[in-house]
Amino acid sequence: MATLRTEIPGLAGQQAAPMVEVRPAGAKVLATDAAGKPVLTKHTLGQGTVYYFADPIELAESDEGAAMRPLYRWFLAEAKVGRLPITPDNPQLHLFAQRTRTGHAHVLFNYRKGDAWQEATLATKAGSITLRAKDRYPAIAGVGDDGAVTVLGAHQLARVGSETLLAGEGMATAISLDELDLRKSEAVMLLPFTKGEVVLSRSQPWRRPVVLLGDIQDGQFRPLERLNPAPGTRVTLPIDDDRATLVGLICEQGQEARWIKTIGQWVSDPGSVPGL
Repeated sequence: MATLRTEIPGLAGQQAAPMVEVRPAGAKVLATDAAGKPVLTKHTLGQGTVYYFADPIELAESDEGAAMRPLYRWFLAEAKVGRLPITPDNPQLHLFAQRTRTGHAHVLFNYRKGDAWQEATLATKAGSITLRAKDRYPAIAGVGDDGAVTVLGAHQLARVGSETLLAGEGMATAISLDELDLRKSEAVMLLPFTKGEVVLSRSQPWRRPVVLLGDIQDGQFRPLERLNPAPGTRVTLPIDDDRATLVGLICEQGQEARWIKTIGQWVSDPGSVPGL
């Protein structure tokens, strides 16, 4: 191990394990070991710049590599790469946004090892969205360019601003089938992934809600169970081991056939479903 000597904030005094001996030919030395041997160099090459660190910290265990996080922060600042729009600013929370036909799918991945969870708040076209992601699992928010939130998937909690839209005891994803924001949607596909109660909320109350739980057979949604929850702004579903393998549909009574067909379309040709 080598004790780093450098003017880079937060890096001086840290322990590194250089795997090669560097003899710079034109490169600027930014950090050395106690004996003065280069560990970090900067070399202008063509129209770009190459930074080389002799310790392959990507191979270290998470706890070992954590000490070198100041190096990444410094490098990203040097490269003028902005921080991710996420709170907390935790290196073990990975975030990316994939362009869709109508907006962006914001995907959060909790890289932590364990059996706990991490809550994170993202900046989106809909404002702040808070997702709870279980360790080693993803969470997702689908947001249109108009700010409509059409997809929410999380562990126990998904919140838009101060409104909690998805809550409960396990992991689930809610998808609007009618192009409307989940706070107003009258047709929601629910994908539970673990057992436990799931609570779906919206700002406008359901009048005569019905819940169909079923499976996909030959590309079509086949209902196997029907529930009639009470009217109101919340629909609460107890999910057992069997229901955790099924697909759910929440809609108003009398509209079941229309949305059963839409789920089949979503399965066979998701790109043709408006709002996705």
